[in-house]
Amino acid sequence: MDAYHELSNILQKTRMDSPKLRGDVHFFVGGILEAKELINLGFTVSFTAVITFARDYDEVIKAVPLANILSETDSPYVAPVSRHGKRNDPLAVVDVVAKIAEIRGEPAETIRSSLLANANRMFTLP
Repeated sequence: MDAYHELSNILQKTRMDSPKLRGDVHFFVGGILEAKELINLGFTVSFTAVITFARDYDEVIKAVPLANILSETDSPYVAPVSRHGKRNDPLAVVDVVAKIAEIRGEPAETIRSSLLANANRMFTLP
């Protein structure tokens, strides 16, 4: 977790010169505290298919505001349970979104549309 705290310190200093700084923390594997530090700096955290077979991040996924979550596959690595032993690809993001919905106890469509809106906002997509 030290790396996330070091990252937060670097980002805090960087924001002094670049107040509009924002971004996403790819393949987030930190805890609630680390997520909140990054979110307070205007960053999102993204979860991979690891969440389909590991319970280590369930509490973080529940604690992070939905507006600050992105999903990803990290393909070609870390395939979800449904593709175990196979090469991962971007289509596996459907499994990640479904698992986020299950963990949060929210409808899959709510999660899907929120994560899409988050990605559009983060990457200034139309």
